[in-house]
Amino acid sequence: MELTDHEAFRHVRLEFDGDVLVGANAIGFTEHVGILRGLIESKLSLGGWKNALLANPLRLPEAYIATSRKHPDWRHA
Repeated sequence: MELTDHEAFRHVRLEFDGDVLVGANAIGFTEHVGILRGLIESKLSLGGWKNALLANPLRLPEAYIATSRKHPDWRHA
């Protein structure tokens, strides 16, 4: 999954193994570096959040909070 904003010189690419984030490239998205690292290193199952991230990778903070804390009120839809 890739998202590129040429005008703002920003790019993000997410790599999945099943529903686990296993790699990422990010240029110009420094606010998400810690979240990307946390999701990759923890090998958390994203469940339905994978599809949400495929549709909009900028929802990384929501996905991280929902999956790392098993927060039942945070839905991916």
